[in-house]
Amino acid sequence: MKNTTHLIHRTLDIGSGLVLSMIIQIIVFPFFNIHIPVWDMFHLALIFTVIGIARSYLWSKYVFKYK
Repeated sequence: MKNTTHLIHRTLDIGSGLVLSMIIQIIVFPFFNIHIPVWDMFHLALIFTVIGIARSYLWSKYVFKYK
């Protein structure tokens, strides 16, 4: 896979995860009586996104090292 294609794939994957996380929080949090500002929800989604990026990177390193 070309580097450019790989970069586009990862960006779409991670970016859509961030957007989906925001939508899920806005819909689900009220059912659990969690009411926080949208900006705080964005920060929470960003934290999970960074963790997801790190997880994806580490798994890729492992898979390519041990195939």
